[in-house]
Amino acid sequence: MLLQKKNNYREDRYLDYFAILSSLDTVNVSNDFRGGSITAIMGGAEVDLSQCNIQTESAQLILTAIMGGIEIKLPREWRVIVTGVPILGGWENKTNTPYEYTKTLYIKCTAILGGIEIKN
Repeated sequence: MLLQKKNNYREDRYLDYFAILSSLDTVNVSNDFRGGSITAIMGGAEVDLSQCNIQTESAQLILTAIMGGIEIKLPREWRVIVTGVPILGGWENKTNTPYEYTKTLYIKCTAILGGIEIKN
């Protein structure tokens, strides 16, 4: 049984989430996650992808936080490779690379006076 968070379940293959002066709180349960982008400008985004599956070898996610914050929760089975540009802000990869993995998520971060947190 899945735990529900404010009835915000989605099944988006590609994310195109944008929060400006507001907040976004969602759970994505896509069985064919491909990537996409999340942008938070003077707002926040909390996105739970921990129940998603990647059908291909890898996916790419682009995160942009400008005077705001983004928090992403990922499955423990994925290898996560993060690159980015922090400008008076920062990003933090708190995921653990599993000993055996078959899927890789590439994340490109831009944090300007904001923060991005990636975790399992």
